[in-house]
Amino acid sequence: DHRWCGAMQDIEHTSAVAAPGAALVVDDIAVGPGRALSATTRRNLTRVDELYGPFSAGSSHNPCRGALAPGGVQQQCNRWGFAVGRFQQESSG
Repeated sequence: DHRWCGAMQDIEHTSAVAAPGAALVVDDIAVGPGRALSATTRRNLTRVDELYGPFSAGSSHNPCRGALAPGGVQQQCNRWGFAVGRFQQESSG
């Protein structure tokens, strides 16, 4: 689920079972998952250690780069990036 609410639930639910300091990788930081990561970082639930992107659709660092999807249909390419971080503490809900 790449909506903000789905990504937020994923991070909060995972934090309930992850040890403080456990690694966290969030993909597609230009959309909902990135906004959820920012929100949980502001709440000190997570921290971001490394940030890659987001890269524009035409960038060599963006894996989409206008490739054809199965059936020869042109993919819609959006800004893309990912973040590496850690869980800081258990979620309080």
